[in-house]
Amino acid sequence: MKGPRDLIRFALLLAGFATCAHAQSSTPQYRLSAASGGAVAVERGGKRAVYQPQFTVIRAETDPKLGLSGFASTPGESVEGVNVENYPLPRWRAASGNGMTDIVYEAGSVTEIRATDSRSLADGGIAWTFASNPHFTLEADIRPVSGEPPRISWTFTARTPGWYTIGYTGGPGSDPAAVEGFLQPLIWQEKRFPRAPLLSAESMGGLPLTLVTRDGVTHGLSVDPRESPYRLPTIANARFGVMLRNPKGEAQPSAFAPLLGQTDSRFEAGQSATFSVRPLLVSGDWYRAFTEVARSLFGFADIRQNVGQSLNATIDAMTEFAMDDAHSGWDADLRGFDYNTDVKGTVKVVSALHPLAASLVQDDPEIYRLRALPITEFLMSRTKYLYNALPDEAGQNAARDMKGPAAEVSELAELYQMSRGQSPVFRHYALQLAGKPRQLNLLMVSDGATFWDKLALYRLTGDKATLAEARSLADAYIKMRIDTPQRDFSDVHLDRGGQFWSDFAPRFVELFELWQETNEPRYLNAALTGARRYASYAWYFPTIPDVEVAVDRGGVAPIGLFTAKPGATPIRTPEITLPAWQVSQIGLTPEAHTTYDLNPGIFL
Repeated sequence: MKGPRDLIRFALLLAGFATCAHAQSSTPQYRLSAASGGAVAVERGGKRAVYQPQFTVIRAETDPKLGLSGFASTPGESVEGVNVENYPLPRWRAASGNGMTDIVYEAGSVTEIRATDSRSLADGGIAWTFASNPHFTLEADIRPVSGEPPRISWTFTARTPGWYTIGYTGGPGSDPAAVEGFLQPLIWQEKRFPRAPLLSAESMGGLPLTLVTRDGVTHGLSVDPRESPYRLPTIANARFGVMLRNPKGEAQPSAFAPLLGQTDSRFEAGQSATFSVRPLLVSGDWYRAFTEVARSLFGFADIRQNVGQSLNATIDAMTEFAMDDAHSGWDADLRGFDYNTDVKGTVKVVSALHPLAASLVQDDPEIYRLRALPITEFLMSRTKYLYNALPDEAGQNAARDMKGPAAEVSELAELYQMSRGQSPVFRHYALQLAGKPRQLNLLMVSDGATFWDKLALYRLTGDKATLAEARSLADAYIKMRIDTPQRDFSDVHLDRGGQFWSDFAPRFVELFELWQETNEPRYLNAALTGARRYASYAWYFPTIPDVEVAVDRGGVAPIGLFTAKPGATPIRTPEITLPAWQVSQIGLTPEAHTTYDLNPGIFL
């Protein structure tokens, strides 16, 4: 980039659009009115959506064995229980007895129940009455909430023991072919529609909602914020799930609670449970609705601040950590960072630009000598980012040969520029490898001829014809990737190892950099669109309470999932209390769609 000033401008622009969307869409108030058949019309800003008094109860006689489907970390490997999305999803023992299923409707007997009567409430709400069922009773109502979406609440009481989940399934249904876009956390966006009625559990991030946009209006269903207490949601403590696709194949937002298979989904006779959801209606696209719900309903705001020390001191601490061979996992002999957490006997690096920049900014020759230079040597000599020193280990498509460089064209071009032209080998390989496809990470192909590669070559050579090529390729990319909603995951390349949010979202950073060079508004607008899509992969709930929380309770810090070994003892460290926001993952993304459930160290 030309400098941090442009990046800050872009960040402020994105924030400004979010604030603008919030202000414009939150002004109209919600109104409720009775509709035919006991339904309720939710009205707002001249728009209207009808919500039926319809619920679905799924009951399993025995423990449905809730779990998560697996994922393949190595493209092409055969792993039991991996779905076509390579996405860990809630799954259960099928009621038919035929193995496991990721469709909750197949995990038990299904009862659809509709209100038989309704009555008006003093606060402007409507209560629904349901016929008694041999296995349960249900009470429900919808009530206005001042300045917020209305609340649909229900009380479920079991009449016979069993495992139950109750879903509100009365929202508007639409032909997916007739709508402009969807959203179900985390991977179903644009026009990517779930292959089946798949449930996103509370632990899957984003916001606990599903959205449908049609004719410029977005409707949907969000779980009430009070249903998600403040903690790190995991599949072990997830309380509910949201769903976009119904069994008929329509786009119909719904929500189910308790999450079938959790301990609180086991009911004895006479045991009750309550739950609430919020119907949504917003004039505008999914992003406007998403932004409004995040800010107005879940209280998302700019809560982070420097505490305890300056930003410079923080950078110094990070540098000290990275320069500590033991704590950072640095392998001086192999010139890379320990990757044994994923693949035994491996080291991995992706870019030498970070340590090189740190050495220059901090004027520290040791960072250059001990990190930047050996990482550069690694990338110039190895075939892939992941190098394997053990011949019997083949995980994640690691390479053992030395057929480098294993650096992107853009990396090589920038290394040449950062060397101030004193290392012509970088320029040589940047030009030589341009347009030559290579597999540098997993089986993902870097073809060297993208618009961002051409942009890097233009910055390297100053050749105007190369910039013209970059613009032409970018225009085609915008037409294909920004202007055309994606209907599947072909552009993610799941079969090659696509799994990171930069694989799912458009190349907004590269589009932004092209705008920096050209000042063409279309590239900035495209970058903004891509950034909005990327933003939806971050966490925006549970709502952060204004309280302090204790961490490292009992004077010990837990050992990480991957590094824990039999007999390992926790790390002794003082128990401290902190404001809740300091240990919140709000605004942070999970690592990838394959590993979101592990809650890896995104806090670092």
